[in-house]
Amino acid sequence: MKVTIVVSAALLMISANVSASDAITQLSVASIKQTLSQEQIESKLNSWYQNELMNIDATASSVNDRVPLIVRKRQARESLEQQYANLKTKFEL
Repeated sequence: MKVTIVVSAALLMISANVSASDAITQLSVASIKQTLSQEQIESKLNSWYQNELMNIDATASSVNDRVPLIVRKRQARESLEQQYANLKTKFEL
């Protein structure tokens, strides 16, 4: 019984953190849209993306895993591509 209560409380806390995080992200996106022009947002986003691409080897190497480095690089690149696409969607670019 006590275990169920503890697990339920933990799940509720995680759920609340996820909702708060999403709300903060939405607020940040709205704030950035009001502060910067579409061109500035696109420029910053592209600059970030290019910088992350240059660091893809370091990102893949930092993952402590038994997966071969080439696979980790591919996974890191796919993750970066997904983040980039999500940000472009959020900023309507």
